Amino acid sequence: MGYGFGAYKKTSITTASREEVLLMLYRGAIKEAKKAISALEKKDVLEKAKHIGKFQDIIIELSESLDYSVDERDNVTVAQDLGRLYDYICSIATQASFKMDPEPMKECLKLVQTLYDGWNEAITNLKKENPQSP
Repeated sequence: MGYGFGAYKKTSITTASREEVLLMLYRGAIKEAKKAISALEKKDVLEKAKHIGKFQDIIIELSESLDYSVDERDNVTVAQDLGRLYDYICSIATQASFKMDPEPMKECLKLVQTLYDGWNEAITNLKKENPQSP
């Protein structure tokens, strides 16, 4: 990757809204899950480790960005439930890595894709309802 593209990528992240960053993280997790699945199917240990590691780093970042104060304020468990789901996803990815089995990673991909689709739809609807939001 050239310097120009790297600088562009960094700028796009630092100027993106919170919603756009969330979707970028999910897209990155989806990309890494697909690469991990491919590496697992090929029994490529180094590539598998690289992509599962990146996948888990993204999931951990998503987990660490949860705002638990919303749960307390609104008497809900959305952040807690997402946190548990992220923990589960990381656990399954670890199983895939240890067992050299693509099936657990396929489950991870399905879960993350479902989350991405849900967030993408929610953000799109929010923007339609409030066009002034970023």
